[in-house]
Amino acid sequence: MEIREQKPMKKYKIAVLDDYQNVALESADWSVLRDRADIAVFQDHLPDPEAVIERLLPFDVVCVMRERTPLSRNVIDRFPNLKLVAVIGVGLTMPQA
Repeated sequence: MEIREQKPMKKYKIAVLDDYQNVALESADWSVLRDRADIAVFQDHLPDPEAVIERLLPFDVVCVMRERTPLSRNVIDRFPNLKLVAVIGVGLTMPQA
């Protein structure tokens, strides 16, 4: 019987944007992701799209809170690692892409 060495599971990088109230990590049980992901929470808002792109380049998942940071198609297309965009909040308005 051949024993194969398992590769370590890739840890995803998750960004939570615009958490100015610092509530995102308290609003859900993120512990299930502890071994699978590194979570970065950003409390500040970046109005400049180029600054947003620079900040989010290394992330696989982006959680947008309260639609403060618009993620246009031009912005999203520049994220080589992006696998998921999650929207946290109510009253979502999605522009046509």
